[in-house]
Amino acid sequence: MKELIKKRGFILKAVASAIDVDPQTITRWTNNAPIGKLIELSDFTGIPLMEVVESFRAADRGSKSE
Repeated sequence: MKELIKKRGFILKAVASAIDVDPQTITRWTNNAPIGKLIELSDFTGIPLMEVVESFRAADRGSKSE
């Protein structure tokens, strides 16, 4: 997620502050991320919700294969 946010030109801490979560929390979310916060993240950044969800899915799959 961190890479996706940076790729879109946002600063992780600013996004985290805007959606009222700890910046470290965003980088640890996997398949248990609260849907309301994902929607807020999508609305704030303009990143399509499914792209946000897929970013977490990919991170979750990556952590399970390590």
